[in-house]
Amino acid sequence: MRRSRIIADDQGVATVIVAMVILVVALPFCVFAVDAANWFVHKRHLQTQADAAALAGAGLYRFPSCDNAPITAAALRYSGKGDGATTYNGTFPTVAPGRLHAVVNGPNYFGQSKPNEADLAGNPPPCTSKVVDVKMTETNLPFIFSSGLVSNINAQARVKLFQVSQADGMLPLGVQEAAPRKVRAYIVDEATGTTVKNPSGNDASVVLDAHGASGGLLQFDNESAPLAFTPPANVTSLGVRLALGGATSTTCLQPLVNCYDSATTQGLSYVRTWSDQGDPTSGQPPVARSVSFSPITCTNGSFSSAGSACTIAINAKVKWNPSVTASDLGTNTQLKAVYNGVTYTMAYSAATQTWTASSVSVPSGTIGPRTVNLDWVQKVGTMPNGNKTTDCTKSPFCSGTIANVQRTFWNNPDDQSSRGGPIGKLDVLNGLAGPQVSDLQRCSATHPNCTVNLVFEVGIKGALGLDKPTDPPRSMRVSGSGSQNQTLDCDPARGFVDEIAYGCQPAYGINGGTTCLPATTPLSCVPVGTGTTANKPAEGFNIRFLCAPPGNPGGCRGTPGNYDGKPRTCPPAGQFGHNNWPNYPSGDPRVVAVFLVPFGTFESSGNQLVPIIDFAAFYVTGYASNGAGFANPCIGNGDQFVPGTDTDNGVISGHFVKNVTPNAGGNSTDICDFNDIGECVAVLVK
Repeated sequence: MRRSRIIADDQGVATVIVAMVILVVALPFCVFAVDAANWFVHKRHLQTQADAAALAGAGLYRFPSCDNAPITAAALRYSGKGDGATTYNGTFPTVAPGRLHAVVNGPNYFGQSKPNEADLAGNPPPCTSKVVDVKMTETNLPFIFSSGLVSNINAQARVKLFQVSQADGMLPLGVQEAAPRKVRAYIVDEATGTTVKNPSGNDASVVLDAHGASGGLLQFDNESAPLAFTPPANVTSLGVRLALGGATSTTCLQPLVNCYDSATTQGLSYVRTWSDQGDPTSGQPPVARSVSFSPITCTNGSFSSAGSACTIAINAKVKWNPSVTASDLGTNTQLKAVYNGVTYTMAYSAATQTWTASSVSVPSGTIGPRTVNLDWVQKVGTMPNGNKTTDCTKSPFCSGTIANVQRTFWNNPDDQSSRGGPIGKLDVLNGLAGPQVSDLQRCSATHPNCTVNLVFEVGIKGALGLDKPTDPPRSMRVSGSGSQNQTLDCDPARGFVDEIAYGCQPAYGINGGTTCLPATTPLSCVPVGTGTTANKPAEGFNIRFLCAPPGNPGGCRGTPGNYDGKPRTCPPAGQFGHNNWPNYPSGDPRVVAVFLVPFGTFESSGNQLVPIIDFAAFYVTGYASNGAGFANPCIGNGDQFVPGTDTDNGVISGHFVKNVTPNAGGNSTDICDFNDIGECVAVLVK
């Protein structure tokens, strides 16, 4: 009976055997599952380290003085490997530092011959490649059961820099495009200010071609199509006026068109016209014919933007009455040029029949025109004097003034709100290699062919460009009217203070040439703002720089989103809120995003819509207020200003910088241009 029970229990032995077989077969799968999960966790963490490293490196791009060392160091710090001093995103506790490896901008993973990326052959530095590529490798993997299915874990992240094509959080500030889209030279009748007509009935004007930058000026000319011009018979004073258009129009008073000089009926450059007809009769005063300039140290007698005084010669041909013989010229006659309050004696040349005043000083510093008069003295013959006749041979001799025979114009192109605007050069030439034109002879019986081929060479001072660390600050105006105001109204739901403090909420995109409409998504046009009250800019900047950054570094009262804008302290150097130019930290709130708008945008008041050309970054080094509790505590504590603006509450000082924002804003397919002020975005592409 007992034996039969034992035989019956043999079924349990089979169960144990089956279980052991299942365990032997399943154990490798369990080991694989555990190791696979472990591998996945390590892989995910390694990818996180690679992503953080690439983005951190991209945040250290600085332009135009790009430095590869801090970019690489930042990538290593955030990779978990460390740069030798600091380590972020540390490895798992089970990963010894010696097993973690990071390769920045290399073609292969550590100790491997893959993926052998050709574009990274030779380890191109970030500043030239515009790429931050991080390849992470974990070696000698610590699998739980030491299955060793793979020898390494690899992870890669690559950031490329693209031009920003869409952005939000913009400030209500705009900067005009440096180069006008279109430039036209007009010849005007200075008696009326109207454009002169050629015999064909067409305006005496010509569009100038752009030729890039030279000598710090954007160059334009019409050398490919000289303007055939015939001086009108009844016009004695001509002016050259320049129209600079931000779009297609070059018609003065049209939107986005600036005309210089349009403050009066005059032009920037003066052209005297004269005729050899109408000689003075007996007893009449002398008549000026040709009166022209010859450059000596000035590059141009008529128009100059030289930073210091330069010299010219004044040349005059004068027709005297019949009492004056050839032997009297220079002996019994005298001629003096009066310019800028200084009288210059003119010497007579019988060979050229020309009177010349040499080394006439053209001073700098006062924008606008200066006229030339000719004082004359005649010591022969007689002249009527009312009801009497004056004997010119006796003292006081016969004398008088021929007024307004020539004119110069001096301009400072850095003062772009002046009547000369950004014009730094204006040469008017007779032919491609001809002399500079300051006077023209009108047609007459003895001069039947008076048509000339005029070439205009123009240099325009561009206001834009990335600033080097040693460059002085430049200014932007955030209150005023007309051309003195660079404000935009980019957020109708916010007031001006909040627009500065927190940025504008709507998303904006670059306009590709479409008509400005009020309801497009994203908005590609922005309305021009109107004048602002005195303390609004300072209040907004106080909040943005000193109240709102983490920790409220300026000690403002209030709560986030509701600060009073009245900081009590200036943070120390290196901290947010302080002027840290040029070594500012990543995320510095003093880097603000502004709009790039067409040339001519701020020449008129009102809130017309203007297209958005690009987005730019401006590092604010100084701003002021007129008190009322909104003072900037960093004035005198590190802030830097354009000289003379530290008390101007309508001006902010700073520098254009190339800002790179990791994964913020939309990006185009255009690779980041390191030479312009447009913003760039760092995008993870791998």
